[in-house]
Amino acid sequence: MGKKSKKADNRKDPFVNFAFRVEIDGIEMYGFQEVSGLSNQTDIYEYQEGGENQYTHKLVGQTTFSNLILKYGITVDSKSLTAWRKLVIDGDINEAKKGGTISLFNKKGEYQKSWSFYNAWPCKLDVEAFSSMGNAIAVSTLELAVESVEEN
Repeated sequence: MGKKSKKADNRKDPFVNFAFRVEIDGIEMYGFQEVSGLSNQTDIYEYQEGGENQYTHKLVGQTTFSNLILKYGITVDSKSLTAWRKLVIDGDINEAKKGGTISLFNKKGEYQKSWSFYNAWPCKLDVEAFSSMGNAIAVSTLELAVESVEEN
């Protein structure tokens, strides 16, 4: 057998995406099937300078963060998510704003990376259709409006 190259020893494989945990204001929530929406975008304002015809200046605008989408299997514990959504429906938005963390783990269950989100509140709750002909898990989708997300 040949020698291992030093290059192979320093290889950094990408993280797996199936081992994650969602924590909202210190409460670990289990049963999430999917998390999406960890994205942000900065607006670009173009400015045409008088007398300069070669290019347009691109100026930095406001940065916005996408809504987070959490899909989870409906359980007895999911009542807390429904109650959180009800705070918004009842107009208690200040009470509804919460922070949280999405953590990613490797195949061995060891922490790898996380994203913290701030001032999130549930803006949409969707319960998937039920079917007497199926045998799938009952799933809800909770959409969170977030003010900012920070990669840790």
